[in-house]
Amino acid sequence: MSKPQLDFIYLDDEKSMRDLVSRLIPISFPKFNVEVRMGETGLALAELVRTYKPQGIITDNNMPGMDGVYALANLPNDIVGLLDVYGQPYTIPKVLMTTGKLDEAIRDSERCKLKDISFLAKPYAIQNFMSATRKIWPEYS
Repeated sequence: MSKPQLDFIYLDDEKSMRDLVSRLIPISFPKFNVEVRMGETGLALAELVRTYKPQGIITDNNMPGMDGVYALANLPNDIVGLLDVYGQPYTIPKVLMTTGKLDEAIRDSERCKLKDISFLAKPYAIQNFMSATRKIWPEYS
């Protein structure tokens, strides 16, 4: 029997972080066949969400072009038809990772009225990242 599909989008302008996180997410959810779609800037987010309809978004905040907070805030309202792996409608849970200015990222997200968002300060221990992702998506753990 094959595992259910679980799709994530991960944005980070640093290739080493994309490589690391794309390996950690599947380890965090061993009951699923996990696909991690990646982008280098916040400008890529809307198209990636439209194309892949992910169950989760993880993004760095500090990126050129458009940072993570504003990329999340600018997701179009017309992205519909999103279903979780069990076929139920949902709002995409989001994780914003940032170095240093966590308070500023929280204030920016509140100013943009972002919902269903969690924060993770960088750098982080690998186990902390995996633990955080499991807490944010407990239905898949």
